Amino acid sequence: MRELSDQMLRKTYIQAQKLELRPDFIELLNQEILRRKLSCYDRTSLLGGSDSSSESQKNNV
Repeated sequence: MRELSDQMLRKTYIQAQKLELRPDFIELLNQEILRRKLSCYDRTSLLGGSDSSSESQKNNV
């Protein structure tokens, strides 16, 4: 797990959810994301989605 870059970890997490892979695998990815202290904003940005809170964060930078 530590061999994955942050970006690859995020992509893997999102793809695992889309493909509805085993919940224990998705949880393993999620725990690693939390361990690395990666934000939810980083994960959702890969989906191309933007909620109002992430939009306001972008505009304040």
